[in-house]
Amino acid sequence: MYAQLFFLFFYPSMKNSNTQKNNPIILQKNTTGTFFSSFMKLDFIKKVWAFSTFLFIFNYSLYIFLFFVRFPISPLPNYINILSLVVSHSVGLFRYKNVTRTLQESNLFCIGFFLTFPSTFLLLPFYLLGIYNFMGFMLSNKKIFNFGTCMSISSFHVVVGRTALMSEVIFFIIIFILFIFRFTSIWTLLSYGIMIRQQYINNPNMKSVVKEMQVKCDTFSKYLPENLYKYYNECIRINKGN
Repeated sequence: MYAQLFFLFFYPSMKNSNTQKNNPIILQKNTTGTFFSSFMKLDFIKKVWAFSTFLFIFNYSLYIFLFFVRFPISPLPNYINILSLVVSHSVGLFRYKNVTRTLQESNLFCIGFFLTFPSTFLLLPFYLLGIYNFMGFMLSNKKIFNFGTCMSISSFHVVVGRTALMSEVIFFIIIFILFIFRFTSIWTLLSYGIMIRQQYINNPNMKSVVKEMQVKCDTFSKYLPENLYKYYNECIRINKGN
């Protein structure tokens, strides 16, 4: 993932002339120059968002690699991840001129969660969400990135997005369990819960994911012991009543 993201970010689309094909040095120089010249044409907010998002994805990928294998490069401290996420989510609020609309935006509640300084593990859903959003950035800027690469990632762009949303819901349960055993604070739990609630209100995809997970839970509940199955149905009945 680390090598792929680095390749996807720095490999632009271009038309190769016959001279360039015969001269790989010229091809490499023109490729890099085309990318940076096209990237610099983006507005400042998009460039800041792209850099901060890529920095988080890059650094978090190192954490994942080091968990499984030894790697010669050490990742930056976790506060760099948090800072990158705060910046990328903050610039997303600049497009709203209405204060009321800004206060209802999910990004604002994400920032509130980040400011509780959660552990590296709890940032995993945002890692998946960052990959999904960066894919969307690439697909909307095909003139900057390699067209063939954009076409290949478009086939699983939606899958990554739904996986990210599912992980956000699952991690609420994980954070709740961590809070019970005093491995995380009440502020982390509350801010994450409020963030998920706001995403459920604002994002139709989140509603779809929650309904899909509920259907799977209903199917799985049939295999539970009778007492647990009755308790599950009672919880569902109370929830529908509310």
